[in-house]
Parts: sequence; structure tokens; C-alpha cells
Amino acid sequence: MNDSRLEPRRTGDGSLTLWSERFGECFHSGSGAYAEAQQKFVVPASLLRFAPGSRLRVLDVCVGLGYNSAALLEAAERQGLQLEWIGLELDPRPLTLALADTGFRKLWHADTLDVLRDLQRHGQWCSAAGSSGHWRLGDARRQLPDLVRTQAVGPAQEPAGGATARPPARSHYL
Repeated sequence: MNDSRLEPRRTGDGSLTLWSERFGECFHSGSGAYAEAQQKFVVPASLLRFAPGSRLRVLDVCVGLGYNSAALLEAAERQGLQLEWIGLELDPRPLTLALADTGFRKLWHADTLDVLRDLQRHGQWCSAAGSSGHWRLGDARRQLPDLVRTQAVGPAQEPAGGATARPPARSHYL
């Protein structure tokens, strides 16, 4: 576990972020941690492309305070989607500090807070809507295989001229 100092700070939208002594910077932009989670995580996920009832597999590297995953969970479950979530995190303290912050807790539905508390206490969670997840604590570089490779399409699906075709329906990339 990392024992460097973490200082709570408020962002432009009033949401909590942390300044890390180890990294010499805040976890989020000055404009807002909550807004950043929506704009940089939920919107690019393009959840409307998935049919209700779909189960999405998510890898969240550097869970931090939990904004990205909480925002994605709420957006996905509003659409009837389920998440199969894996989080990799070096230090569990940011989530603990977030859950202790009244302003952070006011941002999320009670069910989402239950998920985050279960993650903090037990390292895993299941939501009432059928999503589930767990995290692995430690250096993410040691949690992943040495090589990670993806292939969005097979050679038979690649159009003439080398342009990339749309990934097969079974593949979901966030």
C-alpha cells in the first residue's frame, strides 16, 4: 500500500478530488471530478448502442475515488444494462476518503453507494439490478498479463482498401 499524503480538494463543480503527494497532482481536472466522469467515461462509452439486457465487461484501471465506475454503473443500469466490472487500484484510501465525504455521497443513488461500500469493505459487489464486480489491489502493471492484444475484426471482415470495419456485435469496446 502507498502511504504518501492525499489531500482533499474541491473542483470547479464542487466535487471532491484528491491531490497526491506521490504523483504531484490532483486525480481530476480543476473543472470538476463529477463532470469529468460523465464527459470522459460515460459519454464515450456510447451506452445507447447496447440493447437492454446486455452485459458489459468493464476494466477500470486506477479506480481512485470511484467517480468513473459509479457514473457508468448508474448510466448503464438506467438503460437496463448490466456490468461485469473489474477494477485495478494501487491504493484503497481514495475510495475510503470519498465515501467519508458528504458531498461525494450526495452525488450518487443509495444503491450506488451500497456498491461502493461493498467494494471498499469486501473487495467485491453485486447490485440489485444484476451488475457485479471486484477489484484487485496493487500495482496494475503486476495485475495484467505481460501482453494485452485485441483484434476488432477478422481479415474476412476488413473492407477493401484497408479501412477498419465495425467490430462484430459480440465485441464491446469502451
